[in-house]
Order: sequence, then C-alpha cells, then structure tokens
Amino acid sequence: MSPDENTIASVAFSPDNKFLAFGSATKGVFIYDVRTKKIVHNYVANNRWVQRVAFASDGNTLVSLINGMVYLWDASTKTLISADRPTLYVETAAN
Repeated sequence: MSPDENTIASVAFSPDNKFLAFGSATKGVFIYDVRTKKIVHNYVANNRWVQRVAFASDGNTLVSLINGMVYLWDASTKTLISADRPTLYVETAAN
C-alpha cells in the first residue's frame, strides 16, 4: 500500500532525521526511510483521516491523531502502545 500524494495531511521528521512520517487522509500513517527512499512501514487507519503525526523527542514513539483519537506507536517494534480519545478540561475562575 502506498499513499496518494493528494491526500497527505501531515508530515513529521524523526528527531535523528532518518525517517519521515506522514499521515494520509485515507490510507494510514506511513514511515519513509530518508536514506533508502522507501516506505518501511504503514500503520493502517482503516480509511480514516490521519489529522496529525509526530515523533516523541527520543524518537521511540510515534503519535498520530486519527479521527479525534490519539494513537501512540512504538516506533521500533511498530506496535500500538495505546489509543485514547482526549478529554478537554476547562477550569473556570471563581469570582
């Protein structure tokens, strides 16, 4: 599977600049090896919109926002660590 270049919604370099992650609006999250110029992994999103992708500062975790759900992936084992819908908390000032 490869992304359709017309549907790329988000891109992020790994901290060491060896990999480029990009999220497709229809096909998932792809990891591209900058040196070999090949896609080395695809996290399937089941035809859901990948809104954002980012690497953690240590490069070991990939974060993706897919249809409002936050997914954490282990970048070395390529396995899902967790998936959760973020909760918005609003504090109000007491008068």
